[in-house]
Order: sequence, then structure tokens, then C-alpha cells
Amino acid sequence: MEPHEADHQAGLEPATVQRLRALGGDGFVERLVGLLLENAPQHVAAVTEAARRGDPDSARRAAHTLRSTAGTVGATALLAAAEHVETLAVSAVEPKALAAAAAALEAEWDSLRRALTPRP
Repeated sequence: MEPHEADHQAGLEPATVQRLRALGGDGFVERLVGLLLENAPQHVAAVTEAARRGDPDSARRAAHTLRSTAGTVGATALLAAAEHVETLAVSAVEPKALAAAAAALEAEWDSLRRALTPRP
């Protein structure tokens, strides 16, 4: 299986991964994915907690940071979920809608995390 096929299966957009490889090689891609795996959990938790508290501004800020990180590595589904939270947070939606978007973001992160985590 070619590397770009594995990236797609892992939830990363192949063209983005190829551009990153061209910039810094496989090690660069691995470091960026490692940073996502290290930092995303706190941003996802911040979105979830902010939605639970009914704090759309904090949810927006955390989602924005996560969106940027996801976009950098080509995690397009996670990016879209974070963007959705961010959009809802600025549009003053019902708290239940923001909480549902936060739950969807958390589920998307769980799926991506499982796909990116090396198996023994």
C-alpha cells in the first residue's frame, strides 16, 4: 500500500500530507501528527466543557484552535466538526445545539485518534 493510501485511511487528506512530506519529509509529518495527538484532547475537552457550561465564546476559541491544527495535517473531518462548533458558537444558537455539535466533535476526534494511533 502506498503512503498516501494509508494516510487517507487514517483520516488525513492525502494531498495535504503529500505537501507536508515535500516540505519536511516523513519525520515532519509524524511530528505534526504527534502534536495533534498530544494537543487535540485538551481542545476537545475545552469545547465540551464550554458547551456544558453554556459558554459559547470559550467553545469558539477552543474550536478555532483545534480547527487550525486539524487543517494543518489534513484532518478534514475533524476540521469540519470544529468549524461547525465555531459557527454555532458565534451565531448564538440554543445551548443544546452547541452541546450536540461538541459531542459530534468529540466523536470525530475519537475516531481520528484511533485511526492515527499506532497499533502494537
